[in-house]
Amino acid sequence: MIRANPAARIGWVSFLLFLGMLLAGRAAWGNDFTADISARMFNSDVTGKVYAGAGRYRMDLTVAGDDVEKGPVVVTDRVKGVTLLLNPNTRTYDTFENFSLRAYMLDPFQAITYLQEKVARRPIGTETVAGYACDHDGFYDQDVKLADVWFARDLDAFPVKAHIVSGRKDGAIKVKTNIRDVTLELSNIKVAPIDSAVFAIPAGYAKEVHPSQVRKDKPAITQTVKGSAPWGRRIGQGGEIQVAVDPHRPVAIVLKNLTDRSSCRYRIIPQNGALDATPAQPVALTKKWQKKRFEIKKSKKSAQVMVHVEEGLVYAAVTNEADPFAFSRDRKIQEGYLHLSILGATQIDLDPARPATITVTGDSQDAPASRVVLKCFQRGKQDKTIQQECRLANGDHKVFHFAPEQQVRACDIGVKGENDGIVYHAEQPAAAPAKTRTANASATAKPGSTPKIVRTPSSASVGRTSTIQPGSKAAALDKATAKIIIRALNNGDVAAVRERIDNGMDPNALVYGAPLLQKAANLSTADMVKMIIGRGGDLAYRDRSGNDALSQAQSNRKHWQAVIAALVEAGAPVNGETHVWKLAFKTKNGVFQPGVRETLAMLFSKGADINKPISKSGTTLLMHAAKKAWLEPLEFYLDHGANIDARDASGQTALDWARTPRRGEKAYEQQNRQAIIERLVSLGAP
Repeated sequence: MIRANPAARIGWVSFLLFLGMLLAGRAAWGNDFTADISARMFNSDVTGKVYAGAGRYRMDLTVAGDDVEKGPVVVTDRVKGVTLLLNPNTRTYDTFENFSLRAYMLDPFQAITYLQEKVARRPIGTETVAGYACDHDGFYDQDVKLADVWFARDLDAFPVKAHIVSGRKDGAIKVKTNIRDVTLELSNIKVAPIDSAVFAIPAGYAKEVHPSQVRKDKPAITQTVKGSAPWGRRIGQGGEIQVAVDPHRPVAIVLKNLTDRSSCRYRIIPQNGALDATPAQPVALTKKWQKKRFEIKKSKKSAQVMVHVEEGLVYAAVTNEADPFAFSRDRKIQEGYLHLSILGATQIDLDPARPATITVTGDSQDAPASRVVLKCFQRGKQDKTIQQECRLANGDHKVFHFAPEQQVRACDIGVKGENDGIVYHAEQPAAAPAKTRTANASATAKPGSTPKIVRTPSSASVGRTSTIQPGSKAAALDKATAKIIIRALNNGDVAAVRERIDNGMDPNALVYGAPLLQKAANLSTADMVKMIIGRGGDLAYRDRSGNDALSQAQSNRKHWQAVIAALVEAGAPVNGETHVWKLAFKTKNGVFQPGVRETLAMLFSKGADINKPISKSGTTLLMHAAKKAWLEPLEFYLDHGANIDARDASGQTALDWARTPRRGEKAYEQQNRQAIIERLVSLGAP
């Protein structure tokens, strides 16, 4: 939907774009009038005011549920061909050419040519809307109606009402949309002269400056400067940074072009090596905002990285990466440099069972101090427990401590302004040893004897309440009985399974290697699952792959939605470890299947982590949607707190994947991909 930020929701974009198609071929709407506007789409209410006259119109809009003080104002001049966006909250404005993509995102009246080429209009009748006689026309693609629109005769055929249906995606319709039904209606229409000042930029408004834009007056290094990783700086022509790095860890170099064209080179100096021991690697950056990342393996034993800019303006960041061999899962180290030019925020994942510290140091190239924001979560993004803001002078440190009883699983840390820069270092100590001596054994041990050793449970079993212990020989059904049970599960025969349990069958018996409840969740109905739980089926059990009944239910072909709801209602654990990728993959033509949105929203509200990687490569749901050009799922993930700054194991972000088209994409996928790129860029995605 349209918000104060010009980056509107893609669903609202699609609505406006498609509505614009419906309004083609009509008069210039010369009558001056005002009206109230209301719309219903994606279960959200949009209201506002419309001012029209002399080939110009203005919309003051409000979206229900927005947390901004005032909504956006959109002004379109049909004569000059300019669309204007006013932000009353920041008192800024931005302008776009009519019929550009950004204009389509803001204004519903700019797709005339496309409509004339693609959609047939047929008269339906005459009706009265808001006191005005209207021509009711239908718009069709072949024999399928796409929309009804009512045009007011006495308002120079201005559209005062519209009902738009979702376009099908079976290939038979030329105009396709990824939205649900939308209604739009004007009311309280009053014909009266409109002051031309309504369509002008108000006094005191300034041209909007986007966060990604670099001001020319910002300092840049033009000589040689030394520092230590993690570190980042803006480098101008002739400038060079020499960054000391840990030779026992991998190194990452990120270069971002801040002008039309830049050329630079980087050199890796090995431990105990001379400055010219290795050749310099040239890098050409031919597009503004182009970013390249280079990874140096630990085997290179890098001690220093040099980045020299020969032409243009480049932002360079050098960091040491975590070494998966030297730093096991029992000790976590994560560090980096944050600045809006390269990366403004990041998420740090923590083990809630162990203490952790995050140290932040002010290090801005552009200001004497930096503003830092820290947000901590116990489970998902909806479960925020800590939020702190502070101001750090360059060189000053602030340490955040987290105890196990706080159960912090993730921290978002970032800078607030375009001039802020910080270094962060997060670390968790190694876990307690797996073997400990008991006090009694130590006290009673005889001289020279070997004290008794008590083995603590493995980390895989900590917190598990299942009565089925991993690796244990749980009761397994014989093949004949298992075959009968599987048939009953497939047929939803609750009575047959209930009778077996009541006659002595273990409710947690293994059926072809899996507990009965997991088999039921995967194959049967919600009633079957409820019955087994009521007779002692174990909700918390996870197999060695981490799958529980909730995970198995997502693979249920017929009854997954009801089964998942039954499991959650019965108390199935939902937390940061809950798998949701099977559910998220239930799409058709890039759109969620019915029920998926609601079920995912419920799981996220219960604590499932939307940013949990869904593969060993570190891919998140947002990255996968961007890669597949799934527009509706991507919007859904953004609405539920997906991290646009997250990177997979190869360093790719969601925006990087969106910019990587797949072979043989269909037309709607190509359109979705472009819309996804625009959306992520507008949000400042790296």
